[in-house]
Amino acid sequence: MSADGTAEAAPILEVRDLRKSFGSVPVLEDVSLSVRKGERLVLLGPSGSGKTTLLRCMNLLEQPDGGTVEFRGAPVWSSESRRGASGKELTLFRSRVEMVFQHFELFPHLTAAGNVALGPQHVLGLKRREALEIAREQLASVGLADLAGAYPSTLSGGQKQRVAIARALAMSPDVVLFDEPTAALDPELVGEVLRSLRALAERGLTMIIVTHHIGFALSVADRAVFMASGSIVEQGPPETVLRDPREPRTRDFLRAVLAE
Repeated sequence: MSADGTAEAAPILEVRDLRKSFGSVPVLEDVSLSVRKGERLVLLGPSGSGKTTLLRCMNLLEQPDGGTVEFRGAPVWSSESRRGASGKELTLFRSRVEMVFQHFELFPHLTAAGNVALGPQHVLGLKRREALEIAREQLASVGLADLAGAYPSTLSGGQKQRVAIARALAMSPDVVLFDEPTAALDPELVGEVLRSLRALAERGLTMIIVTHHIGFALSVADRAVFMASGSIVEQGPPETVLRDPREPRTRDFLRAVLAE
């Protein structure tokens, strides 16, 4: 139940008891996490804690070894049945749960608008003219209206990442997963991407964001989740987890980040 006594909405995306190993190395161990419509989660934790793998398993870029992935209450992967989504179902699922990567993943031979239009045209089946119109709208929404015709090689890192964000938004997704979207940027370019993410939060976009920017997390998140050694150690309101954490591992991590 929510604070006002009404029933909370069911999760849009949920994983339960998720497990993943690479060879003999366990990366996720019985992780359960969900996100509801309009909710903004931040994932924090040291390198190697499993954050990126969790995101990749949540939209099935990586197939889990165990557990369940559910979208709008329906399983898209279950280790009990060993059933996952078919190829067509998987493509549609990933269009509803988009991911923005650290290193942009733009096609160098396409313009900014061409990169953004690719999904609406080839996944959603829109005509090229319609897809490009959506692309221009989404580029404008991240402050890049004047760079629709630019190629990735001419863009700064911050601009490339905002093109990648526009590409995700062009699919009108239910959830967007951001894997450390500022990690590959020079420090002076970080602010422009964080401003774009704040604007998306104000629009009510459902987001899960891996980040180490504590101030950003405090200003944007509804819930903070701290991971270590492949498990969720602590989660709750950002003001609690990030300012007065219960767990020693969370406190140690925050001291290290704030000392940088």
